[in-house]
Amino acid sequence: YTVPLDGDANSIFDFQEAGAGPSITTQPTDQTICVGDNGNITVVGSGSNLTYQWQLSTNGGATFNDLSDGGAYSGTNNAILNISGALAGMDNNQYQVIVGNSAYICGDITSNAVTLSVPDVTYIATGSNPTTCGGNDGSITLSGLSPGTIYSVGYTGDGTPVPPANFNSNASGQITITGLIAGSYTNIVATLLGCSGTPLSVTLTDPAPPAAPTGASPQNFCSSDNATIADLVATGTSIQWYAAASGGTALATTTTLVDGTVYYASQTVGGCESLTRLAVTVNIEAALDPGSNGTLTICEGEIVTAAELFTSLGGTPDAGGTWSPA
Repeated sequence: YTVPLDGDANSIFDFQEAGAGPSITTQPTDQTICVGDNGNITVVGSGSNLTYQWQLSTNGGATFNDLSDGGAYSGTNNAILNISGALAGMDNNQYQVIVGNSAYICGDITSNAVTLSVPDVTYIATGSNPTTCGGNDGSITLSGLSPGTIYSVGYTGDGTPVPPANFNSNASGQITITGLIAGSYTNIVATLLGCSGTPLSVTLTDPAPPAAPTGASPQNFCSSDNATIADLVATGTSIQWYAAASGGTALATTTTLVDGTVYYASQTVGGCESLTRLAVTVNIEAALDPGSNGTLTICEGEIVTAAELFTSLGGTPDAGGTWSPA
């Protein structure tokens, strides 16, 4: 015949011993363990000679199967179930434990089922540069996250930490940080249920600056023109004139031009000013002296030459010029 059980090895068959059945004073609770980390699920039972059998369900609690030590699990027959190196595939697993008494034939008791969360916080980061120099329409997108999930995201922008803020991932599992200027963004970290992903970095850059404007050099003016910066000519967008090839402050358009001086023009396109400048030399020529009115007496039918007309002028006229009837 089959020998009756003697669970506590006290030489008294279990069916011949009387005692109270086991009870659970503290139920196990839901746990969150980050991928690769260790954790545990604990139950507190009451009674003597207690036994434990942890069970696992991978189908939402429809069925549970006994666990044994091995792989990620240890303590499957203890009050504390240890989980080592949690895997993303364990997310939403359910666990329960059967508490029994090895000394008596009393009814076992099963704990509440609890759920293990193993957030898989993996993602990639890509940047979209500002469309204008100094613009703040740049962005960083995190992809590969769980759709429709709230993450806490923080980063450091050009050395200045930005406190984490909550972002809700879209249906494609993406989060986009907007309103960014050009700069170096480091330590970009998304966190879910206390589990953080790998810090990433993205650099945003302004558009390339335009070339220098085009134009003629030298540009000549008469002293009588009283020419100013506004009279200089260059082809480009939003032209500004400077006194130096780089740096400095743009000259006011009312600045009077100086003979023999080189002026430098930049252009600005899409908020980006050219790094190189067009150099233009200014020549200011003194106004020619036409002389003063003179008198020339000629005989009827006589042909007068330009030289004779010039000689008849008063003052100190400059050579050249064009004669026309008064």
